[in-house]
Amino acid sequence: MRNILAAVDFSPISDLVIARASELAQAFGSALWLVHVAAPDPDFVGYESGPQSVRQTVAAELRDVHRQLQEQSATLRERGSTALPCSSRARRPRRSCARRTA
Repeated sequence: MRNILAAVDFSPISDLVIARASELAQAFGSALWLVHVAAPDPDFVGYESGPQSVRQTVAAELRDVHRQLQEQSATLRERGSTALPCSSRARRPRRSCARRTA
C-alpha cells in the first residue's frame, strides 16, 4: 500500500482518525495524506459570494485549515510518518496533491 488517505474536518474525532491512519501508514510503510475539503465557492452552489467581509472570513477560515494541516503533518513527520497535507475547495480539487504521488 503506497498511500493512505485520512479525511479530516478538525472535529473532535479527527485526532483519533489521524492517530489510527498514522499507525497504519507506519505499519505498511505508506505515505499518509491528510485531506480537508472545504465548502464550495458560493457562486458554484448558486449563491452570491456576499460582501467583502464574508469573503475575508472564508479566506481566514481556509488559511486556518491550511495551517492546521501543515502543523499536523509536521508533527506526524517528527514521529516518523511520511505525512502530506492537502486542502481543497469542493469545486476545485488541488491537482498539486495528486501530482506529488506520481
